[in-house]
Amino acid sequence: YTSDENGNYIWVPCLGHILGAGYIRTVGINLGNIWQPPAGTDSVLQDAINFSPATIAPAAVNLYVQNNTVNVIVFAPGVGFYIASSRTMSTNPLYMSVHIRRMTSWIIQTMLSNLLWTTQKPNTPSLRKDILVSLQVFFQGIYDNGGLEGTVPFSTAFQALKGPAQNPTGQDRKLLNTKVSWIPVECTEAVVFMLNRNDGVLSATQLDTSNV
Repeated sequence: YTSDENGNYIWVPCLGHILGAGYIRTVGINLGNIWQPPAGTDSVLQDAINFSPATIAPAAVNLYVQNNTVNVIVFAPGVGFYIASSRTMSTNPLYMSVHIRRMTSWIIQTMLSNLLWTTQKPNTPSLRKDILVSLQVFFQGIYDNGGLEGTVPFSTAFQALKGPAQNPTGQDRKLLNTKVSWIPVECTEAVVFMLNRNDGVLSATQLDTSNV
């Protein structure tokens, strides 16, 4: 439920708001990084007054997100309506998060475009080294900007293998294999704060701020 250009209140499909707030504005706020999840409080739906069906309980939201691979809009006092989850429709654990699925497609397409220069070149150790350097520079930029798992060194978050195991003796010499592995950054779906009063009067063991 929102207002039109004349100030009248109308019911409209929420898809346009979701695309604009989550997939355009949220990514734009975060410097256009495609690995930014589209949900979260950056995705507040401006000029949204109400939604139908009415706001559902957090426990029900959890079930919808986890069991039905759908995304939800929730309301938080002082924040407003915002997209609360970033799930794809996939049941494959590797592709459940929207930003990882988009990032994977982007990496594949970027590599295909940026490494075209490797074809029709002499298949030499020098070429293999140049490929490795190009890949390291590309993924180092992603790592430095928070697109790869940052709790591990870059050498763990990204690996490119091009040795004998990928190019065994007897293989067609027109073929050069390079195996690329990376660990994408995940998004938080739950944040739990542990509260403890130390005066012996109250002990609050868990405060779960998540709706997903």
